[in-house]
Amino acid sequence: MMLGTLCLLFTLIHSLDTIFARSTTMALCAGSDREMILQVRQVTSSRDPVATPDALVDLANRAFTNAEEGLVRPDANGQVVRLTLQSTREQLDRGEFLILTGRHASSTKPPVLLGCCTVVKLEDAATGEWGCLAVEPAYQKRGYGQRLALAAEYHLSDLYGCRTLQIKLLGFAKPVQEANNPAYEHKERLIQWYTQKLAYKTVPHEALYFAANSSWGNVQDTIFESDAVLLPFRKFATTWIELATTTDESHMGQLVEFCNNVYQEGESGILQHTPENPIIRLLVPDAMELIQKQQLLVLWEKTSTDDNNDNNKQPIGCIKAEIVKQKTGEWGCLAVHPKYQHKGYARRLVQAAEYHLQHKYGCTQLQLQLLTPVDWTQTHKERLRGWYQDRLDYQPLESCRDYKAKGDTLGPLVFATDAVFTTYAKSVGDKLQTANGR
Repeated sequence: MMLGTLCLLFTLIHSLDTIFARSTTMALCAGSDREMILQVRQVTSSRDPVATPDALVDLANRAFTNAEEGLVRPDANGQVVRLTLQSTREQLDRGEFLILTGRHASSTKPPVLLGCCTVVKLEDAATGEWGCLAVEPAYQKRGYGQRLALAAEYHLSDLYGCRTLQIKLLGFAKPVQEANNPAYEHKERLIQWYTQKLAYKTVPHEALYFAANSSWGNVQDTIFESDAVLLPFRKFATTWIELATTTDESHMGQLVEFCNNVYQEGESGILQHTPENPIIRLLVPDAMELIQKQQLLVLWEKTSTDDNNDNNKQPIGCIKAEIVKQKTGEWGCLAVHPKYQHKGYARRLVQAAEYHLQHKYGCTQLQLQLLTPVDWTQTHKERLRGWYQDRLDYQPLESCRDYKAKGDTLGPLVFATDAVFTTYAKSVGDKLQTANGR
């Protein structure tokens, strides 16, 4: 009797927690997207305060119950079970979930869960798969699904080194005859989204087919109400980030050219720039030295449709990542080709550098340095300062050294004004929480 009462009480508390979480999410709907602070991040523990196993299971199963209507038979509770608590805990501890969180800009309350998806590096190591994409119903049709999908692709290509990206869709094997079938229409829209918006191609020869009333043990025994097909979609990453190697030497001339152009504009008024003494941030021998030390991460763009030719690429961004002292890593020399700026590539490069420093070298503190004028304000530097602090969570640590306009140099570079290097730093845990903000 006592055991039954305790079980009932636990079930009631769990239900109330779920209802409270949903009501908190619904309360956000009153504001516009511009009033929201959104973040996509990786979850690396089943003890995460926002992405609890209960919250993820509830979100995914509600989303997939609507999406699989007429295709998969619901359980006794009327739900299609996409996730179970046990499988979700295991995936969380393996770091396989990305979540979208949000909160009002004026709120001091913790962010709430708005969406999720999974990311997995497959056994062949070159292929990454994402799936289980779910967004709270009140927040659908706002582009949040695409935000999660792109974050998943960048995570797989930039952090896991996957050059081939894959998703799978469980759909109707035959056209549904009944008019206005919501689930069938939803699947058709997803296919169009995958192929037209995200540029995936179907792989029909790898499809799996299931007859109506048959079962499939993916999460638990799934029983199909209609003939079904599990159809893979695949594409080759068009941009990706990886450590440059000595085989990339032929591309370094192009890389140092745009890198120097970026720094000549960024350091305008701080360093002297003349035809006789131009601002040079990087030379090809410098780049090759960084490559030898495994410190140069490059953002590549595919330049042809030949997926089997690794040389069909061009550099469009770069970042240096190095160890400066025990457990402390520093990144710098961040540059994106002017043609590709304002597209989120700089953030991707920073994420890749942070991930590299933490997971390859075990860094628990990350830092960067910013050169700014002492007596006046340079607009570009102020934008960088705000980005580092407000978006990337770095905080000023110390001023490294003051430079004077009269006579001070930095290698071959000559100062045009009094300037100072400031170190910005942040502490990170044992596992990196990757972020992709507004």
